[in-house]
Amino acid sequence: MSIKIQLDISKELNLELIRDGIESYIYRFIVEIKFVDFKNLRMRRAIFDTGSPITIIPYSLWKDENVTFLKHKNKSLFGFGKNILEGNLAKLRIVFADEKGLSPIREINAYLIKDDSIPLIIGMEDVFNNAKIVLNGRRQEYYMEF
Repeated sequence: MSIKIQLDISKELNLELIRDGIESYIYRFIVEIKFVDFKNLRMRRAIFDTGSPITIIPYSLWKDENVTFLKHKNKSLFGFGKNILEGNLAKLRIVFADEKGLSPIREINAYLIKDDSIPLIIGMEDVFNNAKIVLNGRRQEYYMEF
């Protein structure tokens, strides 16, 4: 039996293009997640970024947690506006959620950064091989199926 987890969608004006007189929007897919092994089991809203292969977790979400890093060296991460972030890779367990249920537990590789300027981002690599992803704008269907 499969489990569908609904994605929310946010739509915001692209202010950079609006200044140039071009009406354009930025769409983001939002998913609820919970870190299985964290002391704080609160649900978190994350951007499901289909253009990012990696997951990024800001400092405030992991600073008080007991995390084991896979490497003991930070890596420079590019592609976040003008920011170059430094992150350390860890393996974590999460579940995706919506009002109807929870996904199976998923192990993900995530870069934990000591910065809160970037939101929680779930990268495509952590979902793509384990779920069917439906982003159907015509029918307004947005979900992951496990």
